[in-house]
Amino acid sequence: MAIKLSFESCVRTRSVSSECAKCIDSCAYDALSLVQNSVRINLDGCVECGACDGACPTGAIESFSFENFIDGFLSSSSTLLDCKKDAVCCAAFSADELFCLAALSKKDIYVELGYCDGCKSGALKETIEDRIKEANALCDYYGVNQKLFAKYTTTFEEGKEGSVELSKRSLFGLFTKDGVKKSAEKLKSDEEFMSGKEATIDYALLKTKKLPFKRELFLKIAEKLEPSGKEWSGGLSFATDKYIDETCDNCSLCYSLCPSEALSVTQMKNAILFSPHLCLRCALCEDVCAKKSISSLPTFELSTFKTKNKKVLIKFKARVCESCGSVFSGEGSECPRCSAESEDARELLGL
Repeated sequence: MAIKLSFESCVRTRSVSSECAKCIDSCAYDALSLVQNSVRINLDGCVECGACDGACPTGAIESFSFENFIDGFLSSSSTLLDCKKDAVCCAAFSADELFCLAALSKKDIYVELGYCDGCKSGALKETIEDRIKEANALCDYYGVNQKLFAKYTTTFEEGKEGSVELSKRSLFGLFTKDGVKKSAEKLKSDEEFMSGKEATIDYALLKTKKLPFKRELFLKIAEKLEPSGKEWSGGLSFATDKYIDETCDNCSLCYSLCPSEALSVTQMKNAILFSPHLCLRCALCEDVCAKKSISSLPTFELSTFKTKNKKVLIKFKARVCESCGSVFSGEGSECPRCSAESEDARELLGL
């Protein structure tokens, strides 16, 4: 399928303060760039390897449907993830997706990394190996017997002939009915996503809070599994726990912009709440915080994926603004907005 980019799901679209560049950093073909703080895809350079897909925390980029892939993989007799067979790089699978594959599979899964050393995306080989280790550690914690194993039995030299054959099949496939349809869809994607074109954004959709499919699936699996009793003392590549210090002034940016509603606020706006199981590790909350009051903790409590608990990060003294009647936290009798307006009025009047 042609690569798709949802601007509404990208944290770069939510705030100009976002420093997320995970998709760009993962691309070995320079097919991704920033135009006015917004991600653009140059499809002339894109080979649809899917590495950006595996790196994106919010699911804004989709080079293949993981939902469709996992259905097809589990219904087949295959136990091998192979870039030549599956048409996407093994880096297209994040650690939580690899765990989901193992948890739902009835057999061990092998990940072919023999092609990496001769591939432009080969720099991600270590990343893939780390994700396999993380997925296996999750399997140990949740008592999943199936494991993932890196496989190095295929060399790049051996794979060259296969690459040529794959190219030939792709060429002849262009002249089939389905091939013409796919080419037309790709042309439409080219027109939509070439770097010079202004992004079209649905602002109503931009305001919605949602989880990507891979997190929804992970939570469903974690809810059904019983921990094995093995201790977990590390962090995760796809979620973090959070901490807020006393410098926080409750400006509201972190919980207002959080794409998954991992951060929220009480009705009286007197406390910021955090749901660790919803955190996507996009770091948007940390990027938008001018005072750097919020930060990530080095460890993560896996039990929260099952209990789905919320915790209080910080409490505030709530007040009612004498001017507009809104609830705010802080000192004084007016909320920050009314206080600023009053100060401007006094300055204009020379008071």
